[in-house]
Amino acid sequence: MTARITEQFAEAGYLGPVRVLSKDDCRRFLRAVDLRPEAPLDWVKGMAATSRAYYEIATRVEILDVVSELLGDEVIL
Repeated sequence: MTARITEQFAEAGYLGPVRVLSKDDCRRFLRAVDLRPEAPLDWVKGMAATSRAYYEIATRVEILDVVSELLGDEVIL
């Protein structure tokens, strides 16, 4: 999978869609976000620092593997 992703990114400059979550994972995330609407810090991307649901999605191995393959191992949320 990583060779194909790296090649696609090099050719097009973007990826998508890359399936990293199941339908159930998506449903759980959306429910968690709907149940605990939290105000982001300063702007929408601040949800990564204030929402457990966003943090748990962003730190999933399935996502980090793809991001690390493209950007290197020094990934910061």
